[in-house]
Amino acid sequence: MITDPATGEPKMKRKQLTITKDTKTAVKDELARIRHQRSAGTYVAPAKMTVGALLDLWLKSATRDVEEATASNYDNALRPVRKYLGPKPVQELSEEDVEAFIDWMVSEGRQRGGKPGTGLGIRSVRLTLGRPRSALNLAVRRGLVVRNVAEHVTISKQAKEKAQTKRRRPARPRTSRGTRTR
Repeated sequence: MITDPATGEPKMKRKQLTITKDTKTAVKDELARIRHQRSAGTYVAPAKMTVGALLDLWLKSATRDVEEATASNYDNALRPVRKYLGPKPVQELSEEDVEAFIDWMVSEGRQRGGKPGTGLGIRSVRLTLGRPRSALNLAVRRGLVVRNVAEHVTISKQAKEKAQTKRRRPARPRTSRGTRTR
């Protein structure tokens, strides 16, 4: 047992979980599920951490040994994630939430630079998506969630095609002397 040297008291205390269900059978079923998950090593205790708090935790961890410009890049990439998914509890986050976030970024996620409310480019969406993926990997390593729900989420084919059609106009054709036609 680990004790606090100053007080001699144990440092680690038992954590008590309270289960509230409508029937005694439902409580027994829930207890059996928790015991099974603990023995299988897949149990994750309920936590109230939000996606925003997880992103802050990840950012602190990820920017320890990087240059200031990289840290700023990470922080800027997390802005739309915080805006769209920030208040949601991490344990309630689903693949559908991440897919909806991607669709939002492609359709109306632009906040600055260009016309606000328009979609971002696929490259920007892909780079932004990498940050919450890394943050969720940290959550898996720390036992906050069982799996990374953003790991296998991809940008839809329709979004990619839509982004292709929004690309800049092609340059005007050049004449044989290298000057542009009017």
